[in-house]
Amino acid sequence: MRSPLVVLYYMKNKSLGKRNLLGLTVSTKVGKAVRRNKVRRWMREAYRAYEPKLCCGYYIVLVARICAVDGDYSGISKVIGGMFKRAGLFE
Repeated sequence: MRSPLVVLYYMKNKSLGKRNLLGLTVSTKVGKAVRRNKVRRWMREAYRAYEPKLCCGYYIVLVARICAVDGDYSGISKVIGGMFKRAGLFE
């Protein structure tokens, strides 16, 4: 699933049991290390906020796009929540 800020990839894996595995990637095109780390922290925190509501047993990868640096935490959080909903990852 794609949005202007974040791309979501997910895959079901029954061997994970009652947990999900999260991968975060932020390209160097987004900016230097400080900006990349800020965007990565925002994505990780947004995932943590939605984690109790998510189905278990998925690999989830979030990829930040260049526009993510211009956004803020609340915008990224809303986008990630909407993508989880459209993907059917909520219980």
